[in-house]
Amino acid sequence: MASYLDVNHCYNNHEAILVWLDHLLAVQPEVNTPDSVKMALLKHFPESSYILA
Repeated sequence: MASYLDVNHCYNNHEAILVWLDHLLAVQPEVNTPDSVKMALLKHFPESSYILA
């Protein structure tokens, strides 16, 4: 997860998401709904790795 989210590789998956989310909310406070956070997260992964419902 850390490599996809461009955070330090010392973090495990859970920590990487928390660090990424903290940074996202600091630089883009308008991203404040679960759906907007989900879309911001999915932009970091290749489309082939997920299916949007």
